Amino acid sequence: METPGLGGYAPPKNPCERMAFLRRSRAAVSCHIFMKAVIDGKWYDTETAEEIASWANSNDYRDVDYCSETLYKTKDGDFLLTGEGGSRSIYGKHFGKYSCSGKETRALTREEAYKWCEGNQQPEAIEKHFADMVMDA
Repeated sequence: METPGLGGYAPPKNPCERMAFLRRSRAAVSCHIFMKAVIDGKWYDTETAEEIASWANSNDYRDVDYCSETLYKTKDGDFLLTGEGGSRSIYGKHFGKYSCSGKETRALTREEAYKWCEGNQQPEAIEKHFADMVMDA
């Protein structure tokens, strides 16, 4: 069976192999996940929120250990963390004996956002958004 737009090839039936197949067939890959989400009754849109900081452990999204996260701040001062990763990352999804890459978006408190910046060595973001939470040594 042919699938339009995928060069005449049908994606595999296994959910993990299918996701990997569709990822490989994308024309371009972005490290940032742009999305809209409703979390605890609030709309979050990464395209209108300010990107505060991001990190990735690799540039190769095909790596099973790949992990990438981006922290955003909304106009209302709420924080949002988006992440994606390979099958062996914290974002990996597991379906019985199969595992594949995954994505997640979650709201953070200001304290959690600060701890994320601190843990991921983001001094510029801390200085700009959390200066009142640190003191000089």
